[in-house]
This record gives sequence, C-alpha cells and structure tokens, in this order.
Amino acid sequence: MIDRFHQIAAPFSGPSLLREHYRDVPFGSTGWAILRLSTPDGQAVTIPLPGGIAFGLPKGTVTVASLRYVGSVKLKVEAFAPSEADAKQLTESAKTFLQLFRSIETNTQPSGPDPDVKALFDSIQIEQKDNRAILSAELPRGFLRKILSEAPAVAMPSPPTPGDTKKAAPSKDRKSKSKTR
Repeated sequence: MIDRFHQIAAPFSGPSLLREHYRDVPFGSTGWAILRLSTPDGQAVTIPLPGGIAFGLPKGTVTVASLRYVGSVKLKVEAFAPSEADAKQLTESAKTFLQLFRSIETNTQPSGPDPDVKALFDSIQIEQKDNRAILSAELPRGFLRKILSEAPAVAMPSPPTPGDTKKAAPSKDRKSKSKTR
C-alpha cells in the first residue's frame, strides 16, 4: 500500500524526459522547458539563424531552459550533450555566434545600441561543465517592459479599390421612402 502511495504521489512519474531532467530545473523557476530536438531521420539538429548562419545541436542533446525571478529575471539554458567533446563544440559555437552578433550590433547602429538590449547581451555568459553547455543571462527590467508593452502594429485591411470586383450593396434608407395615397 505504501509503495502504491509513493507511485501515485510522485509528481514525476510522467514522460521519461521529464523524469530524467526535472532535477536540472533550478529551484524556484517560474517558467521552464525540457526539450530534445531531433530530425525525422535521427540526425543532429541545425537551427537556422538570421543572416544565413546555422547553429547545430549534436544528436541526442537535451536542453533545459528556465526563467527565475530573484530580484531580476534570470534566464538559464543548459544543453546536455552526449559527450564532453560535443559540449565543447556547442559552447565554442555559441561563443562565436555571440561575438559575431556583438560586433555586428556595434557596427550597424550609429547612435549606439539600445541600453536595455546592450545590458541583456552584456550579461550573457556561456560556459562548459563536463557534458553541459550553459548559457545564462539577466533580463533587465527595461527590456522586459519594452517587450511586454510595445505590441507589434497590427496590419489593418486596406480599403477597397475602385476596380474591386465586389460591389457594396446599396443601402436602403427607410426615411427616403415616401408613401403616396
């Protein structure tokens, strides 16, 4: 009876990916995700990025992403690679991409980057521990305010053009009808 209670009471008796990696989610995380990306043929996953750059995840990599509020919002993404060599390659690729992004950002904006976006990218740290590649960052309050308050403009439907095939039905004005007796 006690064994059955432990089975029912254990909140982590669900999918194996959740059972294996929930312990890697930092305590107090308000949002988290555990992913294993794979292609239909089981090969390594390549994530296309802007500018024609691709970022590859080794086959079998499990990613644990989390958000925590500890006076500020902390983002942590851990990629559990199959080997230390894969983790090292993933870490080096992420560092190279971050350096490339930072150099492009400083060279393309004549007035300088947005201070909140700059603070976000300055806070990004990438490191390797054993078979894990770890990215951590602090999301500044100003950055979060901008993301949450500045909604993208919604495209309004364009007014019909004179050559439109759909004709508006003539409106019937009830007051203009005159009754003759």
